[in-house]
Formats: sequence, C-alpha cells, structure tokens
Amino acid sequence: NFDSEISRLDLIGRDVLTQENGATVSRFEPGVLPQMMSQPVIGCFDEIDFVRPDVSYVMQRALEGNGLLLTEDGGRLVEPHPYFRICATGNTCGQGDEFGLYQGARPQSMAFLDRFTVWLKIDYLSTAQRRKLISTKEPELAKNPDLLDKIVSYTQEHLTAFKSQNCLQPLSPRGF
Repeated sequence: NFDSEISRLDLIGRDVLTQENGATVSRFEPGVLPQMMSQPVIGCFDEIDFVRPDVSYVMQRALEGNGLLLTEDGGRLVEPHPYFRICATGNTCGQGDEFGLYQGARPQSMAFLDRFTVWLKIDYLSTAQRRKLISTKEPELAKNPDLLDKIVSYTQEHLTAFKSQNCLQPLSPRGF
C-alpha cells in the first residue's frame, strides 16, 4: 500500500550497517521492487495515486521492461524475471483528488502513467451482486426480501446520484 511515507529507499533498497567478525560493514539491502522483479510474481502497488510523484519515478524503467538500475548498489542492473508483472490500483486514475473524496491522493505525471500499458475500470457491483453480497454478510436480511429489496434499491439510487454528481460521497461495498 502506498502512502506519503513510502520512499525511494523502500522501493529500491538501502545500505545497512551490520557486524561481521567484530567489524561494522555496509551492505546493500534490496527494497521491494528489485525483490519482486527477480521473481515470477505480480507486484501490486495498491493506491498508486498516494505515492509521492518523485518516488514513483523510480519505477519508470521497470515499467518499460528495461530492468532496474541500482545506482545505490554500485550500478547493478536487476533484470526482470520473464513472468514478473506490475499492476497498480487507484481511485483517481493518477489525477489526484480535488474534491476531498480521496484525501491525500496526488496527481501523478503523465510520463509515469503512460508506462502502464493496460488500464481497466472496475465498475460498481451490479444489483444482483449487491443483493448477493448483502445477503451473504447479513443472512437475516435474506429472510426479509422486502427489506433487502429496499436496501438494494437505495444502494442503486445512491450510486446513480454519485455517478451523475448529485451527491458527493460514493457508496462502497463496505458502506452498504
């Protein structure tokens, strides 16, 4: 999960001091990005629009598939594993938040955003999906179909109002 406290060193790595045979020595400890890149994993950067834009720049070369140059580790090049992939999630498509819905979200540079080659929009749950979710989480409601219908109807009305900018707050699955 990204937040404003994530730093370049968290992503890339850093020198750490350790004791070896009674002497203090410095060694490079890889950050999360080089660790992920060397494995057949999908690295998911959650809430990408909360990272500081200057920090997100360290991912650009990796997003292009050109490896990651670790100047902090003597210029070592980390080649990506053939099955390594990066994905990211965000609520503002990297545009920041001027309305206060996602306070702390930051606009990301187009140079960074352009390096994501596939974009997906995940829409709100359908009425049937909301009905199933509510019934699963609150089994007592499934026993009262009229009340369940009213709740599902309200969630639809609220989401429609939000999408048409008639109310300011979205209604998340946690919320309903």
